[in-house]
Amino acid sequence: MAVFAKLADDGKTVVNISVVDAAKTTKNNQTNEEVGQGYLYRTHGWPAELWRLSEIEKGIPYRKNFAGIGHTYDSTRDAFITLQPYPSWTLNETTCRWEAPIPRPDDDKRYHWDEENQTWQGHPFSVE
Repeated sequence: MAVFAKLADDGKTVVNISVVDAAKTTKNNQTNEEVGQGYLYRTHGWPAELWRLSEIEKGIPYRKNFAGIGHTYDSTRDAFITLQPYPSWTLNETTCRWEAPIPRPDDDKRYHWDEENQTWQGHPFSVE
């Protein structure tokens, strides 16, 4: 199985996700993006260059992060980037993931980000 992201005409915005049988994307016993792009073009008529491989094996993203509808494909970083969750969060250039201004506490409690106060707040249903 291979998962492909369909990009909008801008070549950046993910507008759909397609799961493709490995047999339709394989060349020399390996998943091949170009083979998959060709198959998707023939099947859907969407330009081949607007399909990007997102996942080649269960649980392993091909381009730093899994693609999702509304996410961005950054061709310079060759990565999928999720929507910025809060204005104060910054993009980690290595992982292409958003990070809070302060790290989340490292314990077994549940937290949510409080943007107004710029802090992590314990979830009211956390088990002590």
